[in-house]
Amino acid sequence: MSAVSHNPAHGDAVFLVEVSEDGLTATGEFRPAVGSGNPLDIEYVEDVLFQRDVSHNIDWFAIHKAIDSCNTTHSIINDVVIARGTPPEPQIPERLVVEPRFRRRQPVPGAVDKQTGAIDLRERHLLVVVQQGEQVARRIPPQEGKEGVSVSGVPIPVPVPKVAQPETGENVEEHDGVVTALVGGRLLFDDRLIEVHETLTLSDGVGYHTGHIRFPGHCVLGGAVRPGFRIRLGGSLHIKETVDVTEIYAEQQIVCDGGLLGHGEGVVRAKGRIRARFIENVTVESHKAVYIKQSCLYGKVRTLDRIVLGDKSRVVASELVAAHGVYAFSLGNEQGARVNVWAGINFVVERKIENLRRQVERLTLRITRLRTHLEGHENERARQRCQELEDQRSELQQKIGDLLGSLDSSEKAVVAVKDRIYPGTVVHICRAHFVVTEPLKGVEFRLNARAGVIEHAPLERGTFPKLQELEGD
Repeated sequence: MSAVSHNPAHGDAVFLVEVSEDGLTATGEFRPAVGSGNPLDIEYVEDVLFQRDVSHNIDWFAIHKAIDSCNTTHSIINDVVIARGTPPEPQIPERLVVEPRFRRRQPVPGAVDKQTGAIDLRERHLLVVVQQGEQVARRIPPQEGKEGVSVSGVPIPVPVPKVAQPETGENVEEHDGVVTALVGGRLLFDDRLIEVHETLTLSDGVGYHTGHIRFPGHCVLGGAVRPGFRIRLGGSLHIKETVDVTEIYAEQQIVCDGGLLGHGEGVVRAKGRIRARFIENVTVESHKAVYIKQSCLYGKVRTLDRIVLGDKSRVVASELVAAHGVYAFSLGNEQGARVNVWAGINFVVERKIENLRRQVERLTLRITRLRTHLEGHENERARQRCQELEDQRSELQQKIGDLLGSLDSSEKAVVAVKDRIYPGTVVHICRAHFVVTEPLKGVEFRLNARAGVIEHAPLERGTFPKLQELEGD
């Protein structure tokens, strides 16, 4: 702080100037005269500015206003910006910059229910996930720097700041200044590298610390899955231990080193093969083969391929549906726990038929109610509506008829049992069925298509498929 005064001791007004350390701002303090001292005037202020070497971009309007206010109100006017320098523009080299939407570091807290306002913390988004072909970064051209000018008119050199210049890494490519993801996966970036990891590793399991998992690539899962949390993948899933299941889906295969526990409501689905040590109280569905090494207890297993169970395995109180056959070590137990086995059935078509039949039942109920209402009444509009519903029902029944032709997927499907099959087990092949009434050992069941019945015979060598492709990684 510096002051130039006529004579402060005589009560003259004082004008003080302070220049910021970077030389880009000058602020003034205007102190009024005391008693008969001389008031502030512009000549005095100009003299002070000259002595303090303030000459660039002076705000004369602010100065005149402060002088008038100080002299009129006899009060101190401070922190008045009286001059502003011209800041320099930095010189920035060419660089890659990640798209702004991916630079978000704070996770989305969760989805808000519009009706209740409650936050579902399972819907948190903690991973930066990109899809194949999505733009993740762009190249910014170099920025030429420009000198600045201080309030004293002195040139300020062009700054050259340190700027992150990351390179492209794994699973990304740059073309014409645009960086895109070659695969769907997790986007990782820092000052050195921009890359996409196709495999997500969850060493601590899935829970509130992760939210639901929706990932376009593969996943390796270690640790527990908390109840109510879902996993949905565009690739394969490798589960390293036994897990509780709410809902798991994978576009490719699922391999579980332990077991799958569903507590009666859990569902595991995959378009690729599924392999597990055991399953219990869970529904498992696949378009490819399913291999269960040890046991299936109170489970539902459905596949468009084969179900194969390992040696010494057991199936108790379960439902097995396989388009191309079931190969088990044993089925049922001495207590007569019911096991239903369907072979040669396309469970996807069966489900479509069931859905259509439920729609037909609902339409039939509505038609019956309308007809009851129309008895003894003349209501043309209601009659037209009844006819529309009947037409809809006929259309659905036609769809059911069309689907029935593809329900039986393979009349050559086999149900083979190496060890024992116990009473209480029911074997279905296509639309024929066989009720096991006495223990059988080492048998295979096949459909006699001409007679429309299921026949059983001693198990032949080579009936069981080789398991290498199911047991291998």
